[in-house]
Amino acid sequence: MTKTREAKKTVQCVDTYSELYKDIFLEVRSYESFKYIIVGILSDIKRKSLPAIASSLGLKNEQGLLHFMTDSPWELKELEKRRLNIILEVLEGREIIVIIAESLNGTYVRPKNRQNNPTAKQIHHLSANSLSQCT
Repeated sequence: MTKTREAKKTVQCVDTYSELYKDIFLEVRSYESFKYIIVGILSDIKRKSLPAIASSLGLKNEQGLLHFMTDSPWELKELEKRRLNIILEVLEGREIIVIIAESLNGTYVRPKNRQNNPTAKQIHHLSANSLSQCT
């Protein structure tokens, strides 16, 4: 039996945070791509597209990230469930108010069109700092 290689390191806070999700990803490449996308989203690059993220991280191209998003063997439901459980653990039973940001019909409404669109709700942002190790 061959030993599975270790995932490449990224930023320490992302490595620490993503460790909580490691067992969801059956392939090391998928786990690495998960970490790369988090680093890309948190980075200061203007465009958060897969090609821009790949370029900023020094990857040859975005193919691995695209494969992760489209064909990788991991379950979104499992990832969402884990994320929510982690947030509940961090809250330690404290009560919070959650504001869900979406339109009434389930479609995204561009910011400039919200004031003229009676079916759109005001979008509020709630950030749970589950990356507290970064600060």
